[in-house]
Amino acid sequence: MCDKHYRRFKKYGHTGDFKTLDLTCVYCKKPYQISMLIKKTGYSQYCSVFCKNENLKNKLPSCKFDGCNKKSLTLKDGFCTTHKRRLQMYGDPKVLKKLAKYPEGIKCKVEGCKNGVTARNMCSKHWQMWKKHGDPKGGKYEYKIRKAVTHSDGTRTCSECEKRLPIKQFHKDKGATDGYRSKCKKCDKKLDKNQLRFKISFKVNID
Repeated sequence: MCDKHYRRFKKYGHTGDFKTLDLTCVYCKKPYQISMLIKKTGYSQYCSVFCKNENLKNKLPSCKFDGCNKKSLTLKDGFCTTHKRRLQMYGDPKVLKKLAKYPEGIKCKVEGCKNGVTARNMCSKHWQMWKKHGDPKGGKYEYKIRKAVTHSDGTRTCSECEKRLPIKQFHKDKGATDGYRSKCKKCDKKLDKNQLRFKISFKVNID
């Protein structure tokens, strides 16, 4: 052997001599050629992966659910992917959707909350707070009104004191809804004072 074939034989165990075979696909019956090592005997009977997958699908039986023409996912259960998932989740392949635990129209048990029930007769918000803090209203400050409402008669409802006041009683703010803040001037003043007291006490404690 020359140096080239010797190195190839030493590394791979063969000199790299190939043979060409003329074959016919089992599925589509089309002729195709493959190149393989002379010593190798096994080869694929399909011209492509698509033909191989389609032939395997045809061998699988149909779903045993009445009216379903899909192929079975496995030979053990005899159901297609859809009906097998329904069987695993709900215990019955006929069920399209799991029945609701709570009847329609039921509201959260927390006073003043009008949201629908998610778990333990509470909405998603109060249930998560109860799960984290042990109290549906604990651990987080809740605004009385989530968003200030501007009325057509030129008044606006404050999100803090819940009073309906003239629009002039609110500070202007380009980033807020309707160009005004959600809290009235009095509530804003109280909030600023509380923040100032906190800053002063914080500085004193540091010093």
